[in-house]
Amino acid sequence: DIREFERLFGKYYGPLCQHANKIVHDMDIAEDIVQEFFYNFWKNRETFSPKISLNAYLYQSIQNNALLHLKHLKVRE
Repeated sequence: DIREFERLFGKYYGPLCQHANKIVHDMDIAEDIVQEFFYNFWKNRETFSPKISLNAYLYQSIQNNALLHLKHLKVRE
């Protein structure tokens, strides 16, 4: 439901941006990573069934996406 998603987004957006920023060292990119994650999370919500806690899932996903971003930058170089 959209209200639950909005609550989740409001609660985690800032802390997840900070988490991503610690990895990529650029707040604009960190925000893009988190926004893209939440877009995909909403788009695929019907198939979402984490095996770990939601909190752990969110932080691990953002970490993975941030690391993928850095890897992509190295490939472009």
